[in-house]
Amino acid sequence: MYQNSIEISLNTNKNNISLANNEIINQNVVLVCKIVNFSYFNINFNLII
Repeated sequence: MYQNSIEISLNTNKNNISLANNEIINQNVVLVCKIVNFSYFNINFNLII
Protein backbone atom coordinates (compact mmCIF):
# COMPACT_ATOMS: atom_id res chain seq x y z
CA MET A 1 0.00 0.00 0.00
CA TYR A 2 2.74 2.45 0.95
CA GLN A 3 4.78 1.74 -2.16
CA ASN A 4 1.75 2.15 -4.41
CA SER A 5 0.84 5.43 -2.73
CA ILE A 6 4.33 6.81 -3.29
CA GLU A 7 4.43 5.76 -6.95
CA ILE A 8 1.00 7.18 -7.76
CA SER A 9 1.80 10.50 -6.10
CA LEU A 10 5.19 10.84 -7.74
CA ASN A 11 3.72 10.12 -11.16
CA THR A 12 1.05 12.74 -10.58
CA ASN A 13 3.62 15.26 -9.38
CA LYS A 14 5.81 14.70 -12.44
CA ASN A 15 2.84 15.39 -14.69
CA ASN A 16 2.09 18.57 -12.78
CA ILE A 17 5.71 19.72 -13.00
CA SER A 18 5.44 19.54 -16.79
CA LEU A 19 2.42 21.82 -16.52
CA ALA A 20 4.29 24.12 -14.10
CA ASN A 21 1.37 23.90 -11.66
CA ASN A 22 3.05 24.25 -8.27
CA GLU A 23 -0.20 24.57 -6.33
CA ILE A 24 -1.40 21.09 -7.32
CA ILE A 25 2.05 19.61 -6.64
CA ASN A 26 1.99 20.98 -3.10
CA GLN A 27 -1.47 19.53 -2.46
CA ASN A 28 -0.33 16.07 -3.59
CA VAL A 29 2.72 16.17 -1.34
CA VAL A 30 0.59 16.99 1.70
CA LEU A 31 -1.79 14.10 0.97
CA VAL A 32 1.03 11.58 0.59
CA CYS A 33 2.78 12.73 3.76
CA LYS A 34 -0.39 11.84 5.67
CA ILE A 35 -0.30 8.29 4.24
CA VAL A 36 3.38 7.36 4.67
CA ASN A 37 6.09 8.22 7.16
CA PHE A 38 7.02 11.83 6.44
CA SER A 39 10.80 11.52 6.72
CA TYR A 40 10.91 8.33 4.62
CA PHE A 41 8.79 9.87 1.87
CA ASN A 42 10.67 13.15 1.89
CA ILE A 43 14.04 11.44 1.30
CA ASN A 44 12.72 9.40 -1.62
CA PHE A 45 10.78 12.32 -3.08
CA ASN A 46 13.90 14.47 -3.20
CA LEU A 47 15.95 11.73 -4.85
CA ILE A 48 13.40 10.89 -7.54
CA ILE A 49 12.25 14.39 -8.44
